[in-house]
Amino acid sequence: MMLTILMMVSGIAASAANVATVREDRMWEYVYEEYGRPSSQDFDGDLNYVMFRMRFDGTEERKGKVYHRLVYDDSITVWSYDNADDCGFEFKSIRTIPNKITSVYLMREEDSKVYLLYDGSYEAEEGIEPGDELLIYDFNCMEGDSYLTDFCMHYWEYSPLWCHGFAAGAGMNIKSSQTVEVEGENALMQTGRITVDSNKYPDFEKDIDYVMVEGIGSVTHGCLPFITFDLRTATRYFDYNLNRVYNDKGEIIYRGEDIDTTTLSIGRIAADVGSLSFANGTVKAVGAAEVNLTLYDINGSRVATGNATESAEIDTEGLPHGVYIAICKSQSGMKTLRIIL
Repeated sequence: MMLTILMMVSGIAASAANVATVREDRMWEYVYEEYGRPSSQDFDGDLNYVMFRMRFDGTEERKGKVYHRLVYDDSITVWSYDNADDCGFEFKSIRTIPNKITSVYLMREEDSKVYLLYDGSYEAEEGIEPGDELLIYDFNCMEGDSYLTDFCMHYWEYSPLWCHGFAAGAGMNIKSSQTVEVEGENALMQTGRITVDSNKYPDFEKDIDYVMVEGIGSVTHGCLPFITFDLRTATRYFDYNLNRVYNDKGEIIYRGEDIDTTTLSIGRIAADVGSLSFANGTVKAVGAAEVNLTLYDINGSRVATGNATESAEIDTEGLPHGVYIAICKSQSGMKTLRIIL
């Protein structure tokens, strides 16, 4: 990623530059994948990689405050693959299709705090009404600080419930902070951990860490900078990955996944590398460096994930009987495995 670390010291002062995260000259690019049941008829492969972009486009005033309009870019790029005989995937096609979603999210930033104006179009915490501001980031915080945040989460165990955060009981606890360089400016990078009221949400996974950078937003765990469910396809189980962030000149100022638009369409995704097995109720994946293991049900819904260095596991105890597909990805390549419980 194109970030230069300037200081690795906790307790530093907030960045003097006050690097703006909500600004007109930034574009965020994301990729995600769908396996099994496509969420759109335009995604015609057994496996589809989808790339889309979001950007700020103009401002609107609400109750005397000026908000920037976060919108989707005009098009989506889709790389489609079909199942191969050896359980790998053969490249099928690459298509650029219109992004027909017209959703607009109103954001503003003040004193290094980033807010989203809740418009009532998705589920929020009890007591939050349309017109309320939701705090997303507080870049004033250093190691040991915490703040209540309305933070968006991908998964809620195996329930279809959509949640847009936990403003009434979610705390972002800053574990460390340091200064980095973003496009020539000194910016604050925070590593924080979300905690929630365990009495209210007993099944919520509490030990998830997030890395947040001024000028960029959240850069880990597949979160969009401001929202994490996809109103374009009305689905919630995709693992979004921040690919790149561009400035107003189209120059890359942050590299996440850093997938080039030409590489996904080359060749095939191999199935003869790494190791993927199922025994005694446990799915185990072994590969090079970091391993990403995902389990889908027969409808293509993501039901569990596992990430680790060189080896990752998923325990299937408690899952309903049926057919599942496990996908392992690492630097070694990609493997798939059909599992019957």
